[in-house]
Amino acid sequence: DWSTYIRFRIYRVEDPVRNEMNHEFTFVFSESNDLWEELGGLVRGRFPLGGFIIESRASRAYVRINLGRRNRVTVEQECKIFRRVIKKKKGTNGNIISSIEFDRIGQLTLFRVQEDFSWGKVPSNFRGSILKGDAVRCY
Repeated sequence: DWSTYIRFRIYRVEDPVRNEMNHEFTFVFSESNDLWEELGGLVRGRFPLGGFIIESRASRAYVRINLGRRNRVTVEQECKIFRRVIKKKKGTNGNIISSIEFDRIGQLTLFRVQEDFSWGKVPSNFRGSILKGDAVRCY
């Protein structure tokens, strides 16, 4: 239970000074904590967590990613696997413009979540295309 309070006053002073209004507010942390958690949940839902494949086993059937409980991933969460690709295009002035884009190459389902990392199972149709270092996004 939060026992800390913040107190502040807002003074509105008009002409003449005698018409002073005094408003006092008390802000309780325990009440606001729920609001911050809800707001955080909404923000996290809009922006996926980004990580990388750091290890694979059993012919890439199982992969370890660098996202864990600390990053708020959960068991049975679906993650998409992307590969960073440098794409080059010719600009209007004739110069070559290179950009890094992400091509989706697979997905995984988390089955074991630790503090700093997680293990996921990759469906058989994606196992041949994934590599260590590929990007992972968990939604």
